[in-house]
Amino acid sequence: MSASAVLKAFEHRKDLAKYGSNALILFALQLKHHIDDIHAVATDALTDGSNDKKCDLVYVDRGSRLAVIAQGYFSKQPKKEAPANKASDLNTALTWLLTTSIKSLPAKIRPAATDLREALKNKEIDVLEIWYVHNCAESVNVDNELASVASGVKVALNSAYKDSGCDEVQPLEVGLNTLGTWYRSIETAVLVSDEFTVQVPGGYAITEGKWAAFSTAVPAKWLYELYKKHQTDLFSANVRDYLGSRKSDSNINHGIKESAEQKPSEFWAFNNGITALVNDFIEPESKNKILTIKGISIVNGAQTTGAIGSLDNPPVQNAMVPARFIKCTSPDLVQEIVRYNNSQNKVAPADFRSTDAIQERLRQEFAQRPSKISYLGGRRGGAQDAIQRPGSGNHIPSDTAAQSLTAFHGNPSVAYSRKSDIWESDKYYSSVFSDHTHAEHILFVCALHQVISKIKMDIFQKKEEELTETDRENLNFFRLRGSIHMFMAAVGACMETILGHTVPSKFTLRFRKSPKLSEAEQAWRPVLDCCIPFQSVLRPPLEGSLTTTADINQPITQFRSFVNSTRSSNKKIYDEFAAKVTAEPWITKKK
Repeated sequence: MSASAVLKAFEHRKDLAKYGSNALILFALQLKHHIDDIHAVATDALTDGSNDKKCDLVYVDRGSRLAVIAQGYFSKQPKKEAPANKASDLNTALTWLLTTSIKSLPAKIRPAATDLREALKNKEIDVLEIWYVHNCAESVNVDNELASVASGVKVALNSAYKDSGCDEVQPLEVGLNTLGTWYRSIETAVLVSDEFTVQVPGGYAITEGKWAAFSTAVPAKWLYELYKKHQTDLFSANVRDYLGSRKSDSNINHGIKESAEQKPSEFWAFNNGITALVNDFIEPESKNKILTIKGISIVNGAQTTGAIGSLDNPPVQNAMVPARFIKCTSPDLVQEIVRYNNSQNKVAPADFRSTDAIQERLRQEFAQRPSKISYLGGRRGGAQDAIQRPGSGNHIPSDTAAQSLTAFHGNPSVAYSRKSDIWESDKYYSSVFSDHTHAEHILFVCALHQVISKIKMDIFQKKEEELTETDRENLNFFRLRGSIHMFMAAVGACMETILGHTVPSKFTLRFRKSPKLSEAEQAWRPVLDCCIPFQSVLRPPLEGSLTTTADINQPITQFRSFVNSTRSSNKKIYDEFAAKVTAEPWITKKK
C-alpha cells in the first residue's frame, strides 16, 4: 500500500482527531493489535502532555501478555525521515518507567509506571515492544537509535525484573512502510504473494466445494528461510504473530527450538505442524515431488514457524514439519478456517464465545431495537471493520460490554486487569452473560462507561491554566489506571439510593424507551456530576493498579454512604433519572 493511501485511511478516522498528536499512535496500535474499542484503550494508555518524560503511550495488555511503550512524531511537511533524537527520547521514558523511584515520578506517568511494574513483577508480560511512530519513511538512523534503547531496556529488565519472564524486547520504527504493511494485512488475507517451490516427500489432495487442500510435510529449513525473508507478514491471516521464546520448561516455543536442534529426525512426530492459506497450489509430479504454491499465510503454526525461524542456524535437512496448504474462494469460509484452526489457543477469547446461544440472542436483540446498535457479541467482524469504523455512536464493542458489565456488577479488578478472563473463564463469563442479560441492560451500563470516559478525556484535554481545583482533584483520580471501572462499580452499588427504591436484580436495570446510545449517555451525565465529588474515597485500591487482591468493599461502602447522605440535595436530578429507568422483571416473549 502506498504512503498516500495509508495516510488517507488515517485521515478518514475523524474519531481520532480529538487525540491530537497521539492520533497516529492510536491508529497504529489498533492496526497492529486489532483493538476494537481504541477509545477505551486511549483513556488509560495515553500519557502525553507536559512532564510526560518523553513517553506518549504505555499500553499494558495482560491478556495478550505484552506491553507497548510508544513515542510519536507527526510532521506537517513531507520529510525524508523522522528525527532520530525523538527515538533516543525513549531511553528517558524507559528509565523513568522501569527504574526510577515511584515517589520521584511525575503524577502524570506514575500510574502507567505502577501498572507496568506490577505486570512485570507478577509475570504477566512476555513481550515488551518499544515503538517510535511517525508519518515519515523508516531510516537506518532511527533503527540504530531504537536498537540502542532496546539494549538498555534489556539491561534494566535483567537487573530489576530478572524473575519477570519478560526477556523479549522488540524495538520497532512504525513509519509509513510499516503502517502500510499493517493496513494492507487487514484487507488481504494472504499478504505474501510470491510463488514458492518446495521439495516434499509426497502427499495427497482433497477438493470440497469452495476449497481444496494438499497435505504433506515440508523441510523445517524451508520454513526457516521463509521466516527469515518475510517475518510476520507470513501471519497476515493469523490471529497472532510469533510470541517469542524464553528458556523455560513451560515455554512451548523454547521447546520447539530445542527439539528442532537436538532431535531433528523426530521433529515431525513431536510437532502439530502448520496450516497455511494459499492463493493456489500445483501438486507435485511423482518424479520430482516439487510442490508449487502461490502466496502464503500461515493461519496455524505461527509459533512453530517463528521458533524455527529464530534459530541461530538453519535446521538440518531431515527435520520435517507436517503441513497443509488450503486455497479457498469464499471470504466468509476463510474466516471460519482461521477461527477453527485456532480454536485450541486462547488468543482471542471473545471469538470463541461468538457462537454461544446467549451472544446470538443478544445480537438479535440489538438488531431488533427501534434504534439499532451494532453489537458483534464476541464476533470480530474483521479487523478492517474495526479500523474503518468512525465513532458513529451506534456500536458497542464486545470487550467494552464485557468489562462494563463486570465492573457495574461489582468486580472492577477483573474488568480492568483480567479482560480476557471474562471470556475464558466460565465463572466470570456466566456471572455477566446469562439468560438474565439483555441488550437494554448492556446499553444501560455501556452508556455509563462512555460518559465516565468522556468526562475523563474532557479533563485531560484542558490546558493547565484552565483547570480548577475540582478539575485537578478529578484529574488526579482519573490518572489512576482502573479508575473508570472502579467508579462504575461504585455507581452500580448506589443504584437503589439513586433510584429511590429497591432493585431485586441489577440485571433488570434499563432505560424505559430504548434510547439511542447518545441519549442514554445524556441521561447518565447529571447523575455522575453529583457522584464525582466523592471519587477520592475510591483511590486506595487504584494505587496498586486495581489488582484482584485489592480491597474494594470498604471504599465502595464509603462512597455509597456519601451518595446517600447527599440524596436530598440531589433529589430532583435523581428523580428525573429514575423516571427514565425501570427495574421491572424482563418479560420473556413466547415463540
